[in-house]
Amino acid sequence: MVKKEKGVTLVTLVITIILLGILAGVSANTGYSVIKDMRIGRIIANMTLVRAKVETIYEQYQFSEEEEDLVGTKVTEIGFLSEEEKKLIEEKVGNTEFANLVWYEWNASDLRSQGLDVNLLGNDEKFYINYENSEIIYSKGTAYRTKIKYYSMTGLNYIYINNQ
Repeated sequence: MVKKEKGVTLVTLVITIILLGILAGVSANTGYSVIKDMRIGRIIANMTLVRAKVETIYEQYQFSEEEEDLVGTKVTEIGFLSEEEKKLIEEKVGNTEFANLVWYEWNASDLRSQGLDVNLLGNDEKFYINYENSEIIYSKGTAYRTKIKYYSMTGLNYIYINNQ
């Protein structure tokens, strides 16, 4: 008579280890994706806070028409934007070329003067503001599920919505 032995065979053990490895890999990849989603969401939320303040400042400026009411330093050019992103901004603005838009640079002290969290910006990072259309550009930018790095609120919203 042959006695049936109870226990785990080597084949069962190897299959179990392989399945656990696959599950660990999938969960690690999902966790990384969630972290990237949270990072882009945080950047967009920060830009939304700045946009709300910008709209308030521009409203006050329209009543007074005093250029001193516009916070930040006026800049003539923002050179780090890609042509694709400039086109996205032009589409948002409507028939105005990007080169004809007026931009103001906000640094940490400008954020502080407006009651915003200075931690929204890291070292040497800046926001670029167009008061007329409330466009915000973040000097650090980010790539989100693409190899293309986006800097503007329009560009970040575009890739965030289209890559969900």
